[in-house]
Amino acid sequence: MSGKSSVEIYNGRPMLFVDGKPCAQCAYLTYMPAKANYEEFAACGYTLFSVPLFFSSQTINEYGDVPPLGKGIFDGKTPDFSEVDERIGQIVKACPSCRVFPRVNISPPRWWEDDNPDELCYKTLSGNKRVCFSSDKWLGYEKECLKIFVDHVARAPYAENVCGYQIACGNTEEWFGFDMESSKGKRSEEKYQAYLKASGKRDDAGTLYVFLSEIIATTICDLARYVKEITSRTMVVGAFYGYTLEACGRSSGHHALRTVLECDDVDFLCSPISYMFNRPLGQDNPYMVPFASIRAHGKVYFSENDTRTHLTRPPFDTPYFNKPVWFGRDKKHAMENIKQHFARAFINGHAFWWFDMWGGWFNDEDYLRLLSRVHTLMERNIEEKFVPAAEIAVVVDEKSTCYVGNEDADKVCYHTRKNLGLIGAPFDIYLSGDLDKIDDRYKAVVVLAPVMTDELEEVVKSKNCFVITPENCDVSTEELRLFCSRSGVKLFTDVDAVVYANADYLFVHTTCDLPFSSISKSEELELILGDMQDGILAKHNGYLFRRKK
Repeated sequence: MSGKSSVEIYNGRPMLFVDGKPCAQCAYLTYMPAKANYEEFAACGYTLFSVPLFFSSQTINEYGDVPPLGKGIFDGKTPDFSEVDERIGQIVKACPSCRVFPRVNISPPRWWEDDNPDELCYKTLSGNKRVCFSSDKWLGYEKECLKIFVDHVARAPYAENVCGYQIACGNTEEWFGFDMESSKGKRSEEKYQAYLKASGKRDDAGTLYVFLSEIIATTICDLARYVKEITSRTMVVGAFYGYTLEACGRSSGHHALRTVLECDDVDFLCSPISYMFNRPLGQDNPYMVPFASIRAHGKVYFSENDTRTHLTRPPFDTPYFNKPVWFGRDKKHAMENIKQHFARAFINGHAFWWFDMWGGWFNDEDYLRLLSRVHTLMERNIEEKFVPAAEIAVVVDEKSTCYVGNEDADKVCYHTRKNLGLIGAPFDIYLSGDLDKIDDRYKAVVVLAPVMTDELEEVVKSKNCFVITPENCDVSTEELRLFCSRSGVKLFTDVDAVVYANADYLFVHTTCDLPFSSISKSEELELILGDMQDGILAKHNGYLFRRKK
């Protein structure tokens, strides 16, 4: 029997429980077991791990020409679990008390796709034919494979160490269609035409992309429900989904998060930290997802902190992996990114994993010392009451971007986050359907409106709003700060700075040298992470404070 797990509301936020006890919600994951730092992270106190496992050895990225990252369990007609046992066994050997939630890539093997040409996308970026998410035949096949896989894990020597499953599929494992067009194929066309006939809706691009997003979301929910059933509802299940503010274009398929949030079978959701402008110092590295809605619906959110370091190197010599996003900067830059990526989770009450993607990224004494401190703080934080303090709500309608071009969607939902992140005060991001959760604590509401929808109109009518549209999306941080100040929001600085805060903690990442007195004001603050010299918060450094009562 595997380790029982669940998500419970504990001390004010959703939290992962294993065998009846809350976990320090920070984990470690790598694609490259040969270069893993399992022992080093275990020595830093980490006991929560993920591990990538694959139903097929096909590429995870049709755009980037990524070679296979593991042996496919179902590549042959007989399942081969040798690599599953080896990879999980490697973690257990390094940390016998570990808890592991595998990232299970369920993309089908090549032979299945060759045998089922009508169940595939019309095309992919590489020209390969890959599975279409609208295929019921594929979904049935995946359930059969999941049953075989879960039964194997339950009988394995490491069964007690496994505490849940992340169901991954599609391009980059993130439930993007392999065609990056929301997974269009013969089966999606059949279902779409039936939907139009039954609903009477007009056939246009917006209707199509909303429909395809719902297909992906309901598929995630269906698979989660099935895994819950075959584990007797003793294991948490989650997936990547809901990149409302990052994959804004209508063809991403990530425009039906509401469906997943309302599904009781999905316990956690995940996304990377935003890749905005390659994560420079002096800016927020914001959420891809409307995180406050995920938290409000009682689900754990894991941020994937694939934090580049000075040790980061592209793993394959191809043009795709010679882009700047695949390289780290110097050690100071990496240390500050690590602090910021940790602090956001710590203060906002969610989980994360350090994604050592190609292995060895954190294999440095300074990084490991900081990551050990991070784990200690996360562990202590379990028993601290989480009380949010944001007075600004940001609201987006996830389906609105399906009715505009990608450029307008990006202008409003993607790029606006840069200036929002420098206001000098924390904010929470919600889906527009969660108006009832935007209570009187929020003194100002910023509405992101690529097009104005009925749900956004309802928000605007009932709240004190600043509405951002394609026409005014060049709004400056200073204009946003002025609106928030006039609305009565507490601003921690009057200059650009990244600020996260709850009732007990404050994190500041600076864009310029700041006197400590300019952010403490009448508040008593105790520095618990960061080095402050002569009462100055140095430019492009991050500082975590405990707010004393």
